[in-house]
Amino acid sequence: MTELILSDITVMGRGFCVIGVEEISPGVFRSVRPMPPRGFAWSAFPHRRGDTALTRLVPMPNANPPHLEDHQSFGLRKRDRALDEPQLVSALKRAEVAARLEDLFGCQIASQSSRGNSWVPSGQGCRSICGCEVKNLWFRIFEDPSRVTLRVRLALQSGERLESLPVVDREWMAFLHRLMNHSKDAPAGIHAEKFLNGPIRREMMDSPNLFARVGLARGMQDQKCWLMLDSLFPQPQDSWLETLARR
Repeated sequence: MTELILSDITVMGRGFCVIGVEEISPGVFRSVRPMPPRGFAWSAFPHRRGDTALTRLVPMPNANPPHLEDHQSFGLRKRDRALDEPQLVSALKRAEVAARLEDLFGCQIASQSSRGNSWVPSGQGCRSICGCEVKNLWFRIFEDPSRVTLRVRLALQSGERLESLPVVDREWMAFLHRLMNHSKDAPAGIHAEKFLNGPIRREMMDSPNLFARVGLARGMQDQKCWLMLDSLFPQPQDSWLETLARR
């Protein structure tokens, strides 16, 4: 049995994609994606980041670059031990980490424009998840009739930027919807975006837990594995909404 520290829980259609880190030697971790017994996405996932779980893992014989972390699992059995956010971030900083764009996935990252999202061609890359120290960040909210989405412009320690990362972090997506519903002003998106880039951004930039995990979606018909923001630390807190209520 393998013990995983659950590190990334992302929204994948109507289900969830999960990644954990395994300690392979004292103080050294690697990312592992435990696939559900059937399909690619967990239909329900009651666990949280930092929880530890035991699982039986089998390497996927047909795992294709860059998703080489894929392992078939046979369910997760939660343990009593859990890491708090500082402990989890400390472990993630001892897993896959890059300071430059070219080191994120072990291959070149392509982009159609200087302000759009980027991708890795299917079949390339040595991994599909990597952590990075954050030098700066900015939030952007997009609204259309069917949904509201959050994107982040992320500056790495090298000064290079990822301009438009879609946020698929389960907790940040839930926080976005609470934030939009919390705003009594119209248009809500504009006020929510100002709040994110004001007091929330300042709080995050001052946090010792500021850290990001960037992942790659699976290449579909266009054969492009688009970059996503899988995890953003510090994780959102309900107390931030109380700050908004006092404004």
